[in-house]
Amino acid sequence: IIQMPLGDGEPCPSALIDYIKLSKEDSSLLRPCNRGKWILSSWSLCQSVPGYNHCGTGIRTRRAICVEAGDDGTERPVEEASCPVPKPVVAQSCTMECNWDCSVSQWSGWTACHETNCDRSDLVKRETTLPLGRRFRTREVLTLPGPAGSACLHLSETQACLPQQCYTWNITMGLCEPTTRGGCGDGTQLRKAVCLNRAGEKVRDRFCHESLHTEQNWADCYVPCPEDCVLSEWGHWSSCPDACLMQDGSRYRQRHILAYHSPGRRNRQCPSTNSLIQTELCPVLTDCLTYKWDVSNWGPCQLSAQNSRVQCGPGTQNRTVECYTTLGVKAPYKCEESTRPRSTQPCIIDCPVDCHVTEWSEWSDCGIDCLPVEARQMFPAQIRRRFILQYPQNGGLSCPSDLREEQPCTNLPVCQSHYFETTEWSDCILPPVVPLCGQGLRARMTVMTCLEKLGTMPDTTEFSSWSQWTLCGPQCEKTRFRLRRLLDESKNNPKCHDLELYPRDQHQDCVCDSVQSVVIGGWSDCIIQSNTADERIFASMSLKSISARHRRTNETGVTGLGPQTYCGPGKRYMAFLCQNTHQNPVGSPACTGEGTQMMTVDETFCNSQNKPQTVKPCSLPCPGECVLSEWSDWTTCTQPCTGKETQTRVRGVLRLPASYAVTQTCVAQTEERLCEKWKNCFEYFWEFSDWTSCLVNYGDAECGVGHKERFAFCRNENGEKVDPIVCQEIFGPVTEPMVVSCEIPCDNDCLLSDWSEWTICSTTCGLGFTKRRRSVLQTPIGSGRKCPEKLDQSKPCFRKGCYSWFVSEWSHCIIQNGACGSGERERNVSCLNDEGRSVVPSLCDIKPEILIMQTSRPCHVPCPGECKLSEWSTWSQCFISCEDFDQGFTVGVQARSRAILAYPSSNNPPCDGSLWEDRTCQAEFCSHFQWVTTDWNKLTYSREVFCSRNDGLRCYQENVLSVVPKLRHDASPKTKTAMLPLKFVFFFFFFFVYSEIM
Repeated sequence: IIQMPLGDGEPCPSALIDYIKLSKEDSSLLRPCNRGKWILSSWSLCQSVPGYNHCGTGIRTRRAICVEAGDDGTERPVEEASCPVPKPVVAQSCTMECNWDCSVSQWSGWTACHETNCDRSDLVKRETTLPLGRRFRTREVLTLPGPAGSACLHLSETQACLPQQCYTWNITMGLCEPTTRGGCGDGTQLRKAVCLNRAGEKVRDRFCHESLHTEQNWADCYVPCPEDCVLSEWGHWSSCPDACLMQDGSRYRQRHILAYHSPGRRNRQCPSTNSLIQTELCPVLTDCLTYKWDVSNWGPCQLSAQNSRVQCGPGTQNRTVECYTTLGVKAPYKCEESTRPRSTQPCIIDCPVDCHVTEWSEWSDCGIDCLPVEARQMFPAQIRRRFILQYPQNGGLSCPSDLREEQPCTNLPVCQSHYFETTEWSDCILPPVVPLCGQGLRARMTVMTCLEKLGTMPDTTEFSSWSQWTLCGPQCEKTRFRLRRLLDESKNNPKCHDLELYPRDQHQDCVCDSVQSVVIGGWSDCIIQSNTADERIFASMSLKSISARHRRTNETGVTGLGPQTYCGPGKRYMAFLCQNTHQNPVGSPACTGEGTQMMTVDETFCNSQNKPQTVKPCSLPCPGECVLSEWSDWTTCTQPCTGKETQTRVRGVLRLPASYAVTQTCVAQTEERLCEKWKNCFEYFWEFSDWTSCLVNYGDAECGVGHKERFAFCRNENGEKVDPIVCQEIFGPVTEPMVVSCEIPCDNDCLLSDWSEWTICSTTCGLGFTKRRRSVLQTPIGSGRKCPEKLDQSKPCFRKGCYSWFVSEWSHCIIQNGACGSGERERNVSCLNDEGRSVVPSLCDIKPEILIMQTSRPCHVPCPGECKLSEWSTWSQCFISCEDFDQGFTVGVQARSRAILAYPSSNNPPCDGSLWEDRTCQAEFCSHFQWVTTDWNKLTYSREVFCSRNDGLRCYQENVLSVVPKLRHDASPKTKTAMLPLKFVFFFFFFFVYSEIM
């Protein structure tokens, strides 16, 4: 409409929209309809969830943006309702590193002390002094530290030690062969020296120390005569104390008198007591410090020379690795090189990623169609947005700051309406002079209500009971701990997580008082039970064979035996103490260094079954008797103890008996005995303690990944603890893990995403609903809070009031004077609200078809004898053939009709106007016609044939089709069906409409 009619001008036509059926060629030129699609931004970084008690679980989000391509092909953000459902996932759970401290395993055992230059082949001479060696121990990382956790402690330690010599002389001596007559006295023996390495293998003599080498292959020796003193071989050297704790320590070895000499100058006499003990100084370490590798933080990643022209790619990063003492003093070349941490590692420099944003969306609606009078100075605004698809990374271009633009709606018309805004009236207030009733005043006021602060909630911290203390290690080198946990609502109280006020773990140093019997010294000499002459027991001698110099005048004794010359049976003694051993930590007041502190206690504290043997019988041969060496140690019984194995021990002849001795037999002896279980054959095994409780972040965390420990004890078959060295010698060191990782599952609460944005109001006007939704990102674990059953919310919404145009039916033909003739019909066009009440027309949308709609039109009531027509029928169903509808066309046709109710008389004009009319329409489904026949009648040989539309409407005009099924048949019944030609469709269409009217 370009010009509205004014005055008596011609009215506007009622049809303002014309539908044109397109051909197939025209439809191929149509562009596809705009359809919204989702585009997704990149995922955000994994972030912690406030109030979520598991640090390992976080949440990351992304934005799903609905875009639609415009006529220029540019995709711009639009309302989410334009995109298909469901909306893509915009939040999900993720794993983030906890701020746990690094945890490490126990120290391994110290390695064997080794000298680094033993393998040098160019060494010809060796120093006589013992060289210094090295030993080291290592530990492993159990849990890596989190971003803010404590770094890992050093993983290796090195100490100086006294190693076994690289090469030593192995000297063996042959039998002593007397050089004088009589078979005793001075003699010589063969001396054989062989140079051996640590593995016991023979090497060239030049590798051993020259000062120990001698060219003499024979050595002087002495074979005791029957009346000489006989001494045992030298025993083993005692062990040396710690080379660092005892700077003036010494070791000793001793031998015993096996037989005393007879009086006489020619007899070799026994040495003094002091000569039976040899002492020597123990080696002393001048370097008693512990060394460790200290590493710096990794430096920045540097690109390699091949990638110098680019800004990203593979590279390397470096750190310094230096040797320090545990006191923090730099000590080059002191640490073990094999445990040196790496100083370089490969790395990757990520390429920069620029920020990427969407195009600007279209300007939003102003929200109102007109501007109220009261708000004409406050214009509503319309906005447009753009969204970030990719955040900048690694130094890429930053995102623009303006992601939202706003502009006022200045082109809105002023609403033609008036209203008042009022508040509620107060109660009636009487003047002071009127006490109870009468005229008063009411006021409008704003009432504001506030809540009084009640203060903080009282503390309701609840803990579980303390757990049992964990076990200490076998050498008391560990601390023990116990834990407790927060219960119920205390988990959500932030004050309860203050570890200084409410600690959840306790640690103690292990105090292991291992009480044991400690032997002081070795076995004493053989002591005769009594020193009285009457109780001395002498050897049985043949007085006939004693020379004159030994014979007294009476034949009842021997002269010349002093009080020290005694022989016979006796006893040897060993002293012991009952002591407890306490492993003191470094720096404790009880012990100045890392070592053991001994304390003597009463014998009742020690196990009587493990009490060492303190007395054993012995015998001192008398002069002239055979003297044998001490028994060697029993050979070891093999395991398991089956009772079939034996063990042996031997002793040799040290002095042959004199000719006058009664007993002449004197040969080397060998003893053998069965290996009897529980007696002299013992089985040993490693026993492992139970695993300790799982300790997460050294007790600072209640759940997560941590570590647990166990300890190995060496026991015999009686279940008694023995020195771990016993099991190590049999089975070797423990190979099973003593420290493993573990995890305490956290009671994870249900993790939900954030609420989505509220959807668009379900109605464009009036009362509607808007919804929002959230999704489950992490299901609950353990006793965590359950997920809610309802994950969506809805609330009422109101965008604006609903106003619609209402067109009433035409009234009856109103004639001013008379009962027939020309008159006028009227109808009302009004604007109604959603309650059906009439409101001002400005609230309804402006529609051209309403503006040009006529509210009155002429009419005619036929007088008697004039033509009388019926009212127009309602418009029929929109018709389109299925052939066109299947090709995508939707423009059809519909018709209406009227009938002649009374024909005019001969003196009146004929009926004027058409009896039917049609118009185009939008069809939602197609229609087709077909012939329908009934079954043949066996009596009349006929059947009924009629035309039917697919909705069941029937037509009985038979003469309009050229092909009609037979109504009668000659032989067999036949049924023929034909589709109506398209040129007859509109005729039948009119006939159906007309028949409905009639």
